[in-house]
Amino acid sequence: MMEAIFPETGQNGVFRGGKNDVAEGGVCVPASTRWPGVIEPSQAVGDIIHVTELFNSFARIAGCFDQIPRDRVIDGIDQTAEFLNGDTHSRLDYVHIDKGSALGANVKQQFKRLLPTSPGALAGAEFFDLYKDPREEHPLMAEFLRAWAQFDAIKARGDAQIAMYPHKPVARGESYAGATRLTQ
Repeated sequence: MMEAIFPETGQNGVFRGGKNDVAEGGVCVPASTRWPGVIEPSQAVGDIIHVTELFNSFARIAGCFDQIPRDRVIDGIDQTAEFLNGDTHSRLDYVHIDKGSALGANVKQQFKRLLPTSPGALAGAEFFDLYKDPREEHPLMAEFLRAWAQFDAIKARGDAQIAMYPHKPVARGESYAGATRLTQ
């Protein structure tokens, strides 16, 4: 039986930032998976896996991938190869990190680009090597000019997704209104 273990939140380890932040401490959560006879013990995987990939991956592993609804957008891709084969088998090449209703950053492999907060502005558009600088304290602006076009293309894909599927306004008020509380 596969068992996913997610540690207590609030401890960001080497990362800077916290909840609602585009820094790695706000978006990265260490996790471990135990599946005797399938996943080798003590292996470490550094590939990107986004939480949205868990639904599709677990559906494939459980043999019910064909049961995933097709009448709506299901964000995420099947990452079964990552679980079964380990590092370098991720099907995810980059990830978007939202800042409110806009893109705040993009991560591709070990590199991250913080996006400017206003259109056309370059302030805040900094690159980081997350392997060498996990706290995102030493930007690589000049050294990373060669990758600018590739990250622009990633951002354009993210902007197109947001245009096609706009963010909904943040809900306000009591969660689960009308539900009976078990404790006060």
